[in-house]
Amino acid sequence: MTEAQKPVRDAASTAIVPIGSDYMLGENEESQVSTENPLSLLANRLYGRWKAVVILGLILSPILMTLGYVLAPIKYRSESFLVVESSLPALVEETLETGDIKQFDAFVLEKAQQVRDTQVFLGAFEDPRLMAFLPERPNLKQELYENLSVVNPRRSPLVIVGYEDSDPEFAAATVNAIVGAYETIYQPDPLKEYKVKVDQIDALIAASRSKLNEYKVSRNAIAVDVRFGHTNPLISIEENIDLIRELNLEMAEVEAQITRLQEQYAIQVSAEREAAGDGSTAPEEQSAEPTPTSRLEPDFQMLVGVDALLETLQEEVDQLRIEYEITSQRFGEAHYRHRRDKSRYESKLANLNGRMNAARSKWLQGPGRQSTWAALNLRKKNLEDDINRLVAENTASAKILIELEDFDNRIDQETASLATLEERATDLMRERDSIARGRVRFPVFPAAPAFAPISNKKIPAAFAGFIGGWAISIGFFFLLGSADHRTYGVRQLKDASNRFRVLGVLPNMDEVSNDGSEAMLATDCIHRIRGRLESRRSLDQGYAMMVSSPFQGDGKTTLTVSLAWSYAESGYRTLLIDSDFIGRAMTHQFGRMQSPGLREVVRNGEITDEIVELGHPNLNFLAIGFDRRIAAANLSPRLVSRLLDSVRGDYDIIIFDSGPFAGSIEAMTIAGAVDGVILALRSGRSRSRIMECVSDIRSVGADYLGVVLNYANRYDCERYGSSSSTSRSAELREDDSETLRNPLLKSVSNLVD
Repeated sequence: MTEAQKPVRDAASTAIVPIGSDYMLGENEESQVSTENPLSLLANRLYGRWKAVVILGLILSPILMTLGYVLAPIKYRSESFLVVESSLPALVEETLETGDIKQFDAFVLEKAQQVRDTQVFLGAFEDPRLMAFLPERPNLKQELYENLSVVNPRRSPLVIVGYEDSDPEFAAATVNAIVGAYETIYQPDPLKEYKVKVDQIDALIAASRSKLNEYKVSRNAIAVDVRFGHTNPLISIEENIDLIRELNLEMAEVEAQITRLQEQYAIQVSAEREAAGDGSTAPEEQSAEPTPTSRLEPDFQMLVGVDALLETLQEEVDQLRIEYEITSQRFGEAHYRHRRDKSRYESKLANLNGRMNAARSKWLQGPGRQSTWAALNLRKKNLEDDINRLVAENTASAKILIELEDFDNRIDQETASLATLEERATDLMRERDSIARGRVRFPVFPAAPAFAPISNKKIPAAFAGFIGGWAISIGFFFLLGSADHRTYGVRQLKDASNRFRVLGVLPNMDEVSNDGSEAMLATDCIHRIRGRLESRRSLDQGYAMMVSSPFQGDGKTTLTVSLAWSYAESGYRTLLIDSDFIGRAMTHQFGRMQSPGLREVVRNGEITDEIVELGHPNLNFLAIGFDRRIAAANLSPRLVSRLLDSVRGDYDIIIFDSGPFAGSIEAMTIAGAVDGVILALRSGRSRSRIMECVSDIRSVGADYLGVVLNYANRYDCERYGSSSSTSRSAELREDDSETLRNPLLKSVSNLVD
């Protein structure tokens, strides 16, 4: 292999290269799996098996159709109508006692449910009309219980009792037995029903009165509470709310005094420390909280509370101070107005200070006595306790109010219910005679045997059997096609990822007649294969390829010779090498069994005169040789590469015909030296081993060029070739006297001769 050809192989193995209307994937692209169309999948699995599918379908479909028609059931249905009629309308509003009259729909539904009561079934089993069928129906009781239908149409007085069976007489007897048992057990007794209603009303009235008295006693017990001393907790709640507001105001005042005491104490401690000379004005951490005996210094507002004149004196002092400051700015100290205003200001200020001192002393003896740190905190705690107590009392009072309201509602409801029940009791007494005649009647329409079946499934069952026969046939061969990978057409080698790289097809050369159109079709097929290969290889001369197959007898020799002939016809200098040490079919076809060939080249290490011309100026041949001492085991990739190097300059195309890839020794050796490998697969052979061969081809560094389906049917051949009767330029001329197996080989042999 030359250096110029190596990039061609690498690019071909890693890139997508278009070939005609198909494409080939590289190693990376082949790992991608695409979803196959279901119809295409079905066609692939059944390809080549359609004749068997049709035969099996024609056998199974009539059989299953007949069985379906014979075994399909016919059902007859008999029905009896039980009509529930209300002879009187409802007279009162709905109560527990009158619900069956007020809600007539529910009453009818209840009667329908009674039809399926166990007592009704037991009574029906004693009916002689039904027991007559017991000998032929040992499971009669179970069938009756499972298949009996009782329906009450919505908002209808009808109760429809029905039964379906293949015997119309049995269906009618069953329905009549059930309805007869129902009439016997549940036929209403008006007088008994009247007494039951009266007793029910009396019981409900007594229960209502007892409950009403119980509600009243419970309410009175809650209303008169010893905790409040009155029957209106709402007044207590309002009073407590006012007290809570006052206590909150007092609490705010106490908290403000506590805050001021803390601030005063901090200032006092700072002053003491500064006087002590430690240079620090911040109180120590342990001195931040006042001592229990620390007392609050009153502010001006507190002193005003003791002496109301202090506020007036303060205003006068402020006014005199302003007048004095103005006079000081206008007059000197010796001026009489300056002396007068100063004297008035100082006199009034002295009076204010004196009264403030007096008020402070009085405050300390009065309110100030309770202004220590301990007293203020105790007062705060007491206020908090009082507020919490009042809140708890209000919560309890609110709960009592809710309970009282709930009992009031219960009493009102029970009073209204009691009035309705008493009114109903009065109505029952007034309607005694009409009730005795019966409020509800049950007319019954007996069932009769049906004349026509209600359900006849013979035609649908026969149709289902017909379809089922074909479905079974298709399904069987679909499963067979999924397990059996034999290939009958090109479409089975193609999928969305094009893993197999289909190059084309070849017809069965044994069946190609002397008709020009058949030979021309075969010729077109091989030319199209060559055309696809041309797009895969480098245009440089000396391109070497090997033709192999997964199995013995796949027609690789036919493909090799046909491909070589196609290249030669197209003007390529072509060398054909038979390297199949076991089969030697190509050498035998050309009558060169005793001619020197590849064995002698391997023995001598060089090519001398072993290559012969096959009659075509562009087609030469190297036979297998006759030296039995040389076998496939003597080959090596190095020896084959040296052989190729010696002939690459003389030929454009070099084609090896080897044994089966998985069953011969020489295939792997030659694949490691050539540029590309083609696989031939015979129609009807399994395609499962193709990817194994591809993996082996790539493991030795060769390029997998694709697969050719050999012995293909005419449909695939026409798809990959041309059957035009007007184009005869490429038609092969044969001598009818010759009997060679392959028309192409025959043509080449004629050239050799």
